[in-house]
Amino acid sequence: MTIANVSKAFGGIHAVEECSFDVPPGLITGLIGPNGAGKTTVFNLITGFLRADGGSIRYKGEELLGLAPHQVEARGVVRTFQHLRLWGKMTVLENVLLGCRTPLGENVLTLFLRPGRVRAEEAAARERAMEVLRIFALEGRAHELTEDLAYPEQKLLSMARIFATDAEILLLDEPTSGLGPGRADHARPRADRDLLRRVTVAETLLDVRDLEAGYGKKTVLQGVSFRVGEGEIVALLGHNGAGKSTTLKTLLGLLPARAGSVRFAGQEWANGDPAANVKRGLVLVPQGRGVFPDLSVTENLMLGAYTQGDRAGAVERMGEILELFPILAERSVQRVGTMSGGQQQMVAVGTALMQRPRLMMMDEPSIGLAPVLVQRVLETAVQINRRFGTAIVLVEQNIKTALGMASRAYVMKSGRIVLERRAADLLAAQDSWWELY
Repeated sequence: MTIANVSKAFGGIHAVEECSFDVPPGLITGLIGPNGAGKTTVFNLITGFLRADGGSIRYKGEELLGLAPHQVEARGVVRTFQHLRLWGKMTVLENVLLGCRTPLGENVLTLFLRPGRVRAEEAAARERAMEVLRIFALEGRAHELTEDLAYPEQKLLSMARIFATDAEILLLDEPTSGLGPGRADHARPRADRDLLRRVTVAETLLDVRDLEAGYGKKTVLQGVSFRVGEGEIVALLGHNGAGKSTTLKTLLGLLPARAGSVRFAGQEWANGDPAANVKRGLVLVPQGRGVFPDLSVTENLMLGAYTQGDRAGAVERMGEILELFPILAERSVQRVGTMSGGQQQMVAVGTALMQRPRLMMMDEPSIGLAPVLVQRVLETAVQINRRFGTAIVLVEQNIKTALGMASRAYVMKSGRIVLERRAADLLAAQDSWWELY
């Protein structure tokens, strides 16, 4: 494949400008650059999701510019997406089968005239799909719904699906984001379409041990310990005054810890230094929303990216967030203080996401909202987790909804963690721990 002088602008911003490079057959080619450099835009141009302003993309002597995405795919060029695009209501196996070509089964006449050949083709496709799932360590979950997978497993599934195709060029857009640096065993395509090695999911992103903190002479946190995995949603539950908000404030650095240790992304976190922790990818959406009421939606969001110093990257990120919250796009110039509580909560979450965090802590995101908005706002956490791969610590009094979203949960009482369980187990055995409230 040859990319020659390809350009793309969005308004006055040149996302890609006269980009040229070759992709030799049978080799792995890396496209490297900082956030906002235009890497994903190049993939979108190659695969027909965006129309280039100029240049040429040729593969096997044929011009790809101007072709629709399905036409590019039919010529043997497929891709993953940085933000997952899976069928949540279909099983893991069914998602991979979508990547396996079954041309006979796509013809209605063949279904009736040659059913035996169609069944044989489908059996071969299932065998191929299960082979790929074994390589990605997902065969044990083949018949589970995709929406029930944790984010890292969904990321692996997105790769498995395109590896099951017969494509000759695979475009992998940040394939290991959410799997953890240095901890994922990368899967790579070879010219013979086999796969190398098994991919494993990264483990701990946040490791809190024996944390103590308080206000003045009063100690609130008394040896709090818990962990959060890459791409995981963890619920932190407990009665009012149990220390949940104090835990989040201490982790961000708003309240200095008196004892204990915290490791984030493999490094010791910055005790009492919120700015440093935010730069490392740890953010907090506080109670009360914490927005700038006299500024517009756009101004609030752009302030969220202030420390990054990359305007083009910030504009691209804001587009992703407005896609997640369409109502904010419609009201981008409106003063946030004149918006509803639910919309202000969306602005607060969006502002935190502008930092491209690896872990977002959400402190009672549904507080003060009308009941009709509570479910909608809480579902936002799941959408963020699946779309961006962001791990989430959720403090929430709406217990059933929180447990339905999380993979694991911790229960706090009087400044201590008194219970840790899988969220589904806690939800099923609610009577056995309800007295903690």
